[in-house]
Amino acid sequence: MEKVNVGVFISDCGGEISKVLDMDALENYVKELGDVALVEVGSNFSSGEGLKKVVEAFKSKKIDRAVITECSPKISEVKILKHLREEEINPYPVSYTHLRAHETRHDL
Repeated sequence: MEKVNVGVFISDCGGEISKVLDMDALENYVKELGDVALVEVGSNFSSGEGLKKVVEAFKSKKIDRAVITECSPKISEVKILKHLREEEINPYPVSYTHLRAHETRHDL
């Protein structure tokens, strides 16, 4: 079976999520998961420096798949897909999750 290298990009939603979740503990937990080659925590991965990190991780071959958490994943997904295509990166091995929706449904 082919080895995969997954990049996990965790948005703290401009500090909103870090008020509820221990971002360092989450980052350390994700680093221990199988096939995770890279973990980045930041404010936004759908534009600016955050998006550059995603693109660079794919281009440098550090990762060949990604999971991106965002505050508004539907909007972010459109932006990220468009940018990855422009950079000639296959956008399909990228999954999106809505961390804010999940953290508000549970007593943390």
